[in-house]
Amino acid sequence: MVRTVVGEETHLSSFEAQLSQSGLSAQVGLVIGKITTGSDRGAVYGLVPTPLNDNGEPASLISSGRDDKKRNLKQPKSQQESSSLLIDSDWVAEHARQVSKMLLGGIHVVGVYVWVGESLFKCSSLLLWQ
Repeated sequence: MVRTVVGEETHLSSFEAQLSQSGLSAQVGLVIGKITTGSDRGAVYGLVPTPLNDNGEPASLISSGRDDKKRNLKQPKSQQESSSLLIDSDWVAEHARQVSKMLLGGIHVVGVYVWVGESLFKCSSLLLWQ
């Protein structure tokens, strides 16, 4: 379901600047906010990055998609070495459950954000819709 979301632009801009400067190639996290019942509007209060899992690995990884069996040497190198986004959905879901328990009444986890480059985002659209 599509909803209109209201948020403070300066907060979002500063968060985006922090992610750009961090040098991370990918990040996944939770969108915290409030959905108004009876309308298609919602408010975003914060973005919470998903922490490293118990093994010290991030919830989102970029892997090289090279498969030597299916590799066509006539293709340009950029197409041969395509990357793909891997998201540990179980860890993101566990993070969402834990954060939901800590939130005050009326405020919920209302979504998930993914921070990746535009080309990788387009290549990973099937994964993201899941």
